[in-house]
Amino acid sequence: FFFFFQAEDGIRDAQESRGLGDVYKRQDPLRPETPGAVQKCHNAGINVRMVTGDNKITAMSIAKECGILQQHDQHAVLEGKEFRERIGEFGVVKNEDDQEITQFTDIAKFMSVVEPMKVLARATPNDKFLLVTGLKQAGEIVAVTGDGNNDAPALKRADVGISMGIQGTEIAKEASGIILLDDNFNSIVSAVKWGRNIFDNIRKFIQFQITATISAIVLTFVGCAFLEESPLNPVQMLWLNLVIDTLASLALATEPPCEKVLKRTPYKRDEYIITKQMWFTIISQAVYQIIILIGVLYLAPSILNIKSSVNTNPSIREGPQWVHYTILFNVFVLLQLFNQINVRKLDRTELNVFENFFNNKWFLIIMGFEFIAQLIIVEFGGKFIRCSPLSLEEHTY
Repeated sequence: FFFFFQAEDGIRDAQESRGLGDVYKRQDPLRPETPGAVQKCHNAGINVRMVTGDNKITAMSIAKECGILQQHDQHAVLEGKEFRERIGEFGVVKNEDDQEITQFTDIAKFMSVVEPMKVLARATPNDKFLLVTGLKQAGEIVAVTGDGNNDAPALKRADVGISMGIQGTEIAKEASGIILLDDNFNSIVSAVKWGRNIFDNIRKFIQFQITATISAIVLTFVGCAFLEESPLNPVQMLWLNLVIDTLASLALATEPPCEKVLKRTPYKRDEYIITKQMWFTIISQAVYQIIILIGVLYLAPSILNIKSSVNTNPSIREGPQWVHYTILFNVFVLLQLFNQINVRKLDRTELNVFENFFNNKWFLIIMGFEFIAQLIIVEFGGKFIRCSPLSLEEHTY
């Protein structure tokens, strides 16, 4: 920020006749990481606008230094008075919850003013509130920062209100959803990265769980409809539920964010949590698993030269007669373990499922635990699990 003021009488010199003694310049420099953080926001499809009470020249200088304003963007700067004159009329209406909210009469006129605007100078707190209100009315997802009491209405109205933890007032903090403990714009970029990553991890788990559930339902239905029993007994299903629900959620939820999430556009407000690509992956993977499991159910005895467990009385089955269903159970669990790796990629263009595979130690630990626990259950579960120890050939099958 630049401040220019007239010198005191005691230090006037030969320039007194010109009416100006000395000019002092004082600048509050930007943090070195701020321009890079603004650029990351631009790469992530986030439109960064600057709303300030400073005059137009000062605001433009700071915005250029931040990277918000480019040299050719001279017409992207408005002052508060011009902004209020051009955005059109607005009034107070009641929403579906019978709450009074501010709404613009002509939102198209408002957006024609706001879309090219990057800097709003000489702005009042109400200008910030109107800007947030109009953008939300247009369907945009809006995040706004503020530190003063007058910023509270805008912070509360925004989808995400971000207040300053050091310089912010208590009223601003209470009105916001996020408090920056270090008052650093770079922390907002970190919040965006982690927020997108958490949403992606939720999608990964949903994709995995629906696939495993479809496979389990179809296998159980085939067993009950054609074999008059489920190939998987209740204890085995409990272990499968543990793998599908608890352990898988821990493994996939702990996936750390990568810089790739900041190189794509944001998700839309009305976007479904399960996309068409996810449905394609779910259905194709479920069909693949069902084909493998049905093949093991009917073809494994002849291929491996073992006794079939189909159409035999469970109460009189001996150890060798459990081998067939043990292989089926083992294949089912291993299919889920390998699918945990597949679902780490949501985009069809990401063909390398092992990319950043070793960056998440918890995923590796949980995967290792599941694999070792499955071997122990198969080899030592016995009558309790209704499993029979498998040979090396049967394991590799």
